Amino acid sequence: MQITVMGDFEIVGISSNQVNISPEDYILSQELNSVRIVWTNPEVIQINDSELFSLVVRTDHAGNLSEVLQLDIDYDNHIYGAGQEDYQVDIIFSDEVLAESSGRDNLYQNEPNPFVDYTNIPIYLSSEQQVTLKLYNASGQIVLVKDELLTQGHNEIRIDRSELSALSGVIYYELVTEQTRVVRSMILTAQ
Repeated sequence: MQITVMGDFEIVGISSNQVNISPEDYILSQELNSVRIVWTNPEVIQINDSELFSLVVRTDHAGNLSEVLQLDIDYDNHIYGAGQEDYQVDIIFSDEVLAESSGRDNLYQNEPNPFVDYTNIPIYLSSEQQVTLKLYNASGQIVLVKDELLTQGHNEIRIDRSELSALSGVIYYELVTEQTRVVRSMILTAQ
């Protein structure tokens, strides 16, 4: 795996729930506003489609980390499989640590976004509960409602294009739980 991340930040650590990553296993090359991470593993490992690893970073800037940190598109950012297949590398900004430690329910940005065929909407719940997910068109009309009983912790609700009829463009999605009401937006591209 090789990625280069740009921004005004300091890497505090790297962690993974899928593979053993220790400081001896990767090289951090920090230059002015850029960090290159190279990690190799000679053994073939099976991973699922969730995050491979997490970067823990520190910055002195106020605001969202997504405004400070980004992949450097001038470098090849790759993860290679056993047969040398090339996998997409992306950065997902998450406040799930904050949500879990505070015990709050939270709604995250859908992935992929924008989407064509389907998207998954990640949700963190402090307890098992009935939730309502509502999708609205740009005019504020409800176009889809999903009522689901979800477990405590991380959950995902999948939205298929077929559920949204002939819509395209910006769609707003709202999560209503026992504790909170959160609204985000996503983009459905035309086929």
